Amino acid sequence: MRCCAAKQCMERGDYKAHVSPRDMETYVYFCLKHIREHHAVWNYYAHMSTAEIYQENEADVTWRRPSFPFGAHRTPMTEKLKQAFQRFMDDEAKEQSAEHYPQAIKKAATILHLTFPFSYTQLKKKYHHLAKQYHPDVNPSNDAAELFKKITEAYNALNVFLESIERRAYDKE
Repeated sequence: MRCCAAKQCMERGDYKAHVSPRDMETYVYFCLKHIREHHAVWNYYAHMSTAEIYQENEADVTWRRPSFPFGAHRTPMTEKLKQAFQRFMDDEAKEQSAEHYPQAIKKAATILHLTFPFSYTQLKKKYHHLAKQYHPDVNPSNDAAELFKKITEAYNALNVFLESIERRAYDKE
């Protein structure tokens, strides 16, 4: 059984308190009456200047751990991670460039006035625009039917191509 740390008190010391604000590792034990008195006069900031108090508050915001602006603190590990993911980013960029696409796909994209990379939504929007413009019922010119046929074939080819890319991406997962 611990006795209260207050002078001339023989009660049980059940309540732990810091010795001083400068020594937060050492504790003393008080009874209920004396722990209340101790806490009533306890002032962690009593021996600090205003600047030191502000500095303490700023340190508490980040739980006394250093913080850095995003991207400012580079470690060997972040560089290794960046290099590892760069390979994937390069593969993705390579997929988006038109260099490695089949010639028929490049030609179909040219017919629909699309540039790589493009989405299904862009393809559909461009097809509808050109189909309305060159549909034989709307456009009376002689080559409208032939252009409409080419536009439809290009749309179908690109649609199948985008589906195959999506299927490959899904299979990778």
